[in-house]
Amino acid sequence: MSYDFTNETHRQILALEIISRLDTAGFKRETPRGATKELVFSRPHPKTGVRVVVYTTIVEQWGPPQVRQQGKDAIRACALYSTRDGKERPVAKAEHRVFRTGEIADIADRTIQRLRDVWTVVNKSGCCTRCQAPLFTSKKGNDVCAELCFL
Repeated sequence: MSYDFTNETHRQILALEIISRLDTAGFKRETPRGATKELVFSRPHPKTGVRVVVYTTIVEQWGPPQVRQQGKDAIRACALYSTRDGKERPVAKAEHRVFRTGEIADIADRTIQRLRDVWTVVNKSGCCTRCQAPLFTSKKGNDVCAELCFL
């Protein structure tokens, strides 16, 4: 079925399809933080202490879950590391966002593929030799400790 953002039923079907795929892939719904209104799902990486997170654009404030109608937002995938002082630091992100266009099943498939891409980046990242925190690649291309222990 081709997705039509103006059709409320399509938005609900897409939301349920994404939730179902995330559940099958082992992602759990997070409790909302701050002003976040969209549903956020995550799955911890077993070896690195990093959570792979997806921001779904799914909202429940008007009744049944549905993706937002339209806007500049897209489904985004990233990996977050919780530092020892309680902050969260992004350590990886998908190269591309998932835009809600095309077939509903294809949108859900692209979401899972972006999460797999992030998972692969986390698998390949190393650990800091000083504190064993995960490393991430800076904008300049350098490997940086997620704890910033070098400061």
